[in-house]
Amino acid sequence: MKADQTTAALDRLPALHLALAAAVALGSLALALPVWAGWSALVHPERFADRYLPEAPPTPSLPGWLFLVGGALAILLGLALAAGLVAAGRAIRRRTGHGLCLGVAAAATFAFPFGTLLGFHALDVLTRPGARDLFRPGPRGA
Repeated sequence: MKADQTTAALDRLPALHLALAAAVALGSLALALPVWAGWSALVHPERFADRYLPEAPPTPSLPGWLFLVGGALAILLGLALAAGLVAAGRAIRRRTGHGLCLGVAAAATFAFPFGTLLGFHALDVLTRPGARDLFRPGPRGA
């Protein structure tokens, strides 16, 4: 690959990182509904009791804890990935933090389907011969 093709590909990556970060953040926040359902099941178990049961199920219900803790972890991981994508997009634009960009690209591959596409594309661009030379250590102009 020529250096100008690598530079052009690197110039496109920040916008793609920011777009995926927005999608991942919105998708993560959509998980607030299961978290709310888990919280509601733990706080008000009588709402989920069957009308044929003489009393409410005992409180700590396993499904409530699974929805609450699992959903909260999924939200936190999604927001962390979104923050990493924003940081990597800014680092690519500034041509700093090559290792950070590689790490975020590898982590993004687990966000199927668009994260997988962007992650492998970013890994391909960042590992091209000469791409590392474009990332110089030290402060540079924005």
